[in-house]
Amino acid sequence: SFAPLSAPPSVTMVSPWPGAGQWRDSGGNTVTLTARTPGGRLTAIIENENEDWSGRGAIQHSRLAASFNNGMELVGYLAPQGDVITWENGVEWVKVAEAPAAAAPTEPERPQRSQVELQREVRLLHTTLDKSSAVALVASVLWLICSVVPYGDTLATAGAGIAAGGAAGCLAGVLDSNTAVVLVVNVVVIGTWNLLMYVLYYVTMPVRTPLYHAVQYVLIPPMTLWKVKITWIQATFEEFLTVLPVAYNVILPTDPKLKPFDDIDDASQEQAAAAMRGAGFVQALHKVIQEKVPAGVLNALAFRLIFVMVMIPTAGWWLVGECHIPFLALDKKASTLPPVTLSMPQCRFLKTVRGKWGETKGRQKCLNE
Repeated sequence: SFAPLSAPPSVTMVSPWPGAGQWRDSGGNTVTLTARTPGGRLTAIIENENEDWSGRGAIQHSRLAASFNNGMELVGYLAPQGDVITWENGVEWVKVAEAPAAAAPTEPERPQRSQVELQREVRLLHTTLDKSSAVALVASVLWLICSVVPYGDTLATAGAGIAAGGAAGCLAGVLDSNTAVVLVVNVVVIGTWNLLMYVLYYVTMPVRTPLYHAVQYVLIPPMTLWKVKITWIQATFEEFLTVLPVAYNVILPTDPKLKPFDDIDDASQEQAAAAMRGAGFVQALHKVIQEKVPAGVLNALAFRLIFVMVMIPTAGWWLVGECHIPFLALDKKASTLPPVTLSMPQCRFLKTVRGKWGETKGRQKCLNE
């Protein structure tokens, strides 16, 4: 984490910004936000117990544009009550209430574990569950290979050998547990899935092309509340993208404070994101997830990986085209497992909108929709 910084004469500590203070991130880590004004610009120093998520940011009213040590750049918004920061990826930080002054004890108290010790145990539990879920995913893939794929028993045995090698390297001290898990997941899960998806993408194309046309023909009228009616011939991918702004107007809030635009393609990315957060179905879904799904599950490598794996042959092939999951990065300095990303060599969506609306409008349409 960042060492405490002393303010030189040209730097003034800013305490009135309601976002300054102690926060708790979605992983249970304590985050200290310190506001400063070097050269008259309001900035934030972010000190997270998880050093990957420490960093610096620029403050503009309730908006915090942060750059983290792990390379991520995110924009967060401070709630009017000053108790929640909502980041553009859906993660929320909750303000830690200041503890009241403790009264002098009248009798000796039993020693209690410190907050830092409890937080360390929580992080250890999350990390253990994360790695365990990844190992379970590897075992499930090996079982499916053995059960479904021709000569699958031979391939599964090879995969099991790789997994055993990773475990042996971890026990021998040659590999740390994160590296061992990442290596095995890369070879057994991601490598296998990418190869399967690459083959199926081209093999199933004659079937998927008319299927996508049928889906567009069925979806366009109801998603626009039947304001747009089309024939079978008109149900093209280009027509589907043309009516998307109408569909967004159906689901986005009507309050001008939440949606200060008539067409989502004319909005900035921040305006579009804010309007989506204000949509009724998004708020309801967010509430259900917060109440029913532990944060550790959503952040687990296995959950994120399965989500992207499912997205590839469904919405991915339809909206994007051929895509794959890049191998997970090996970073021995990282305290957590790496993020899961999706690579799109040629985006069908972007290619289509560029051809119809031009570079500037097409890129804006792609970013907002």
